[in-house]
Amino acid sequence: MRVVVTGATGYLGSRLCGALSDAGHAVRAFALRSADGGGGGLLPASVELAYGDVADVESLAVAFDGCDAVFHVAAAVEAWLPDPSVFITVNVGGLENVLKAARRTPTVKKIIYTSSFFAIGPTDGHIADETQMHRGKAFCTEYEKSKVLADRVALQAAAEGMPITIVYPGFMYGPGKLTAGNLVSRILIERFNGRLPGYIGHGHDLESFSHVDDVVSGHVAAMERGRAGERYLLTGENASLVQIFDMAASITNTKAPRLHIPLWLVELYGWISVLVSRITGKLPFISYPAVRVLRHQWAYSCDKAKKELGYSPRNLAEGLSETLSWLKDRLVHFEWKRSGWIGRCCGGGGGGLTVAVGMRVVVTGATGYLGGRLCEALAGAGHAVRAFARRSSDASALPGSVELAYGDVTDEESLAAAFDGCDAVFHVAAAVEPWLPDPSVFTNVNVRGLENVLKAAKRTPTVKKIIYTSSFFAIGPTDGYIADETQRHQEKTFCTEYEKSKVVADRIALQAAADGVPITIVYPGVIYGPGKLTTGNLVSHLLIERFNGRLPGYIGDGYDRESFCHIDDVVNGHIAAMEKGRLGERYLLTGENLSLKNIFDMVANITTTKAPRFHVPLWLIEIYGWISVFVSRITGNLPLISYPTVYVLRHQWAYSCDKAKRELGYKPRNFTEGLSEMLLWLKDEKLIKF
Repeated sequence: MRVVVTGATGYLGSRLCGALSDAGHAVRAFALRSADGGGGGLLPASVELAYGDVADVESLAVAFDGCDAVFHVAAAVEAWLPDPSVFITVNVGGLENVLKAARRTPTVKKIIYTSSFFAIGPTDGHIADETQMHRGKAFCTEYEKSKVLADRVALQAAAEGMPITIVYPGFMYGPGKLTAGNLVSRILIERFNGRLPGYIGHGHDLESFSHVDDVVSGHVAAMERGRAGERYLLTGENASLVQIFDMAASITNTKAPRLHIPLWLVELYGWISVLVSRITGKLPFISYPAVRVLRHQWAYSCDKAKKELGYSPRNLAEGLSETLSWLKDRLVHFEWKRSGWIGRCCGGGGGGLTVAVGMRVVVTGATGYLGGRLCEALAGAGHAVRAFARRSSDASALPGSVELAYGDVTDEESLAAAFDGCDAVFHVAAAVEPWLPDPSVFTNVNVRGLENVLKAAKRTPTVKKIIYTSSFFAIGPTDGYIADETQRHQEKTFCTEYEKSKVVADRIALQAAADGVPITIVYPGVIYGPGKLTTGNLVSHLLIERFNGRLPGYIGDGYDRESFCHIDDVVNGHIAAMEKGRLGERYLLTGENLSLKNIFDMVANITTTKAPRFHVPLWLIEIYGWISVFVSRITGNLPLISYPTVYVLRHQWAYSCDKAKRELGYKPRNFTEGLSEMLLWLKDEKLIKF
């Protein structure tokens, strides 16, 4: 069938598009041009994009043309917005426009409208089904009011013969986009990252929780088997937020909250958040209308959907475990000893270190792009973190709980002082530039620095494990094939002094392992993602140049190939190496293998901007690199592109991270997803415009 989905870039809409596409349907995604850079970044390649707005009936009619079924998912879902008229415009007017456009499209045989449990109304003291109609006397939020009004519009349309089926999801949870519709994930993130210290309320609230993928399946079933004019609750288990917190604590083997935050205090915080929001323009996480919702119960039965649609909601504990696993891989940190997860200890094969929450760890290079985010993640996981940095470094971005230790990797004594009392050492510090006016810096920092770390660790009896951050350059180029950890650099030629220094350091690390030093070596690929704009964040630099008109074409002809990995996946890989990595082993923390041309084309697609029209040949970039180096020697400012960079681009650096996936549980995200996130971050930071 040919189907169209409104709200296709949202939490539910994007997963619905994916499921419909996987089921063999021809899917057209209707989205705002501004949504996620047009929406292309999160949707399957087979999905056709149609741009428009539910407030514009003409754009809807164009999108519906030739379609057999319409899924109207689009909605303004927030509990509070500074302009409440948006709820009426989008949620009520939008549905009216969808119905008008469907009437004008003779091919449309069915409409599946996504309402909300709010349209059924509160259920204080009882469990409701589809026969309940909202009393319409009082509303907790403007969103609730708009969905009640829209529900009346939908039911009237059904009474007039429109082929519409209405579904009512509950409180959705599960992996996916962190929009207002994914409230449970956002609450869990706040809980595990220490920003939500207690239970919300005393457990009087009751909500019907439904996993997003079950809701997606319910939508597809409504298209296939749902009766026109009927209402179907796509809900699940009825539980309070107190119960959710207790289940999360049990699943993750962490402590449950010790206190209850009374709703009056949360509501006061909500009022303050709304006031701040009006000043800053950023929507609040908790607003006072959201607290009003929690003063009621919203418990429902989905028996009708089970009987007529074959709807089968999963067990809440099972779905919550999956959600927590997904969040752990990306945004939260905790010790998990259940559901197949290995506890915080090194894997078999001689790990030799029992890792528990509360370990004392030290991170060198702690103020850099990778080191800073690693410190934050370790602190978030409950470890006592000591950040080793030079006094000249800017440590302002580090969490307040992180202890600072000043020194230099070229000074063994300062390292020994920093390592004192620590259980594990993350040696991340490195000189990462492709070119420096004094090449001896690479040897002093990258080679001698590692030697000093090993010496200082040997002097520190508490240190049981060292995680050394090497680089894919130490594995070597892979022209024409994909390499793994078994490859050793041939050491015949080097593109950069940095590459040479990392190869020499790699030899030292492997020899130390052979000598019995408890070291595990990780090899990140080309790291990208939000964060400090150091040389290690090269992709961000290139995108800034591209969008600000200083990089007019493709770099080279697309022969190059690099293995791109998201910064937060690399951070998780480091922590997993501490927990499960075998001593003396090498682990590639890489990702998708792509060329810079691939990157620029994906960026153009995600942001709906024009791709470059020509290729800048590498010989011309090399000349520019030589000139840049000459200018750098005069000005003292390091160049963005130097001639050694071009030498790198004349090769391929493609790798497999299967070993890290298998032994560490490393899970690199889809590159399109990560790139979309980074582009939005660059846009929010006002570094690029699109």
